[in-house]
Amino acid sequence: MSIFMDEQETKRIYSLLKEIDFLYNLSEDELKLLFSRLKKLTYVKGREIIKQGDRGDAFFLISAGRVSVWREKPDGSKVLIRHLSDADYFGEMSLLTGDRRAATVIAEEDTVAYILFKGDFKMVFEKNPAIMKKISGVVSTRNEQLTMADEGMIKDEDLFKRIADFFRIN
Repeated sequence: MSIFMDEQETKRIYSLLKEIDFLYNLSEDELKLLFSRLKKLTYVKGREIIKQGDRGDAFFLISAGRVSVWREKPDGSKVLIRHLSDADYFGEMSLLTGDRRAATVIAEEDTVAYILFKGDFKMVFEKNPAIMKKISGVVSTRNEQLTMADEGMIKDEDLFKRIADFFRIN
């Protein structure tokens, strides 16, 4: 699926992609490859974008709008983890490790997001396996935030191995 972006939107989204911390080490060609694979979706206010416990194969970069990230505790209560908006991203944890979604994300207002899928990242990882080490650090930080009250946080080195295993890159 291709997307239409005017010149201003193209520059803005490409710039946002370049600013994502775990993509800093990508070459210009690798960034362009990911950029060319972006899919654009719009979510109306109140729409559940991802649900805790579901399998995930997509990473979301917010272009416009605002979402809330919720975590359901074992007792059934829900805790607001954070709000995300323009230039924030989510969904990388289960996309990269194969784990089920760790939280539910809901559009708090009409939201436009650009999406990349597992296969898009696999192409980059095959060309640049070292990027997985950077990603494991970012994912570990997010895991800490999501599991602040839970046990069994995952360590950076464990995440690196899980990401490499999931993408079958040694």
